[in-house]
Amino acid sequence: LTRIQFSTLMVGSGLLATLCLVAGYFITKRNRQILSYKDAELKYQEACFESLSRNTEDIFISLDQKDLTVNYVTPNVEEVLGFTVQQIKDRLEEVDQIIQHECKAEILKSLRTLHMDDSVELDIVYRKPKDSSAEYFHVLGVCKEISGISRYIVVFSNRTKEMKANIALGEALKEANRASQAKSVFLSNMSHDIRTPMNAILGYTALAQSRLNNPQKLENYLSKITSSGNYLLSLINDILDMSRIESGKVTLDEAEVNLNQLIDRMLTVISGQIAEKHLHFTKDIRITDADIICDRTRLNQVFINII
Repeated sequence: LTRIQFSTLMVGSGLLATLCLVAGYFITKRNRQILSYKDAELKYQEACFESLSRNTEDIFISLDQKDLTVNYVTPNVEEVLGFTVQQIKDRLEEVDQIIQHECKAEILKSLRTLHMDDSVELDIVYRKPKDSSAEYFHVLGVCKEISGISRYIVVFSNRTKEMKANIALGEALKEANRASQAKSVFLSNMSHDIRTPMNAILGYTALAQSRLNNPQKLENYLSKITSSGNYLLSLINDILDMSRIESGKVTLDEAEVNLNQLIDRMLTVISGQIAEKHLHFTKDIRITDADIICDRTRLNQVFINII
């Protein structure tokens, strides 16, 4: 080569090397900027995820499929399960044994049975260490490939509020069914009780209509109609007392009652049915103290139902 050609070649090589250096500098700077942006975005996503996890009652644990090394644990794990992040990472097998002891759920054993994209779900009742209150958890375990690495993802979802609400709803439903059954039994019994005085009223009314010309008998029948009507009214008042029906409880209305008079009026109510059935009824009553304290309507119901 001539001196001029050699000089030209050297200058060209120098310029090419300079251009390569400049291009390399800008490419390196650009790559660093991209990596910096990605790193900032990743840190932002992690910060958002951790902030979100601290305000929920769900925890996420990521494990390596091969050796069950813990890669990530949400920072709220101590609040939710009662173990620190470090305890989960360093002593996962021991933590699993504690959970097994508390709720009889073999979580790690269940994870090891999973193939890629499989999942397993468990519902457990768990008590935190040093805590006596029971909490309900739904555990979801999945096997996924993340960035070319097979991992187990475990999600603990606290369902305590939901379960307690369902239990309360179930209790309310039982109470509603019990109240409905109490109403049905009450109304069935009352419909039976109402027939007796109603039959007496109808029977004595028919007799009164046939004795309009006999004032003495007419007065006797009207008196019996009044007695049967008062008893019927007391039964109807019971039916209208809906609060007592719903509670299924009987409230006694205690007052002074003359037992002889009560029995006479009770026999008045049923005497019509006795006559209709052509039965013979004998009354043999020996009362030492006739004035008593009782619920007149309830005692009437007892006597009438027995007879």
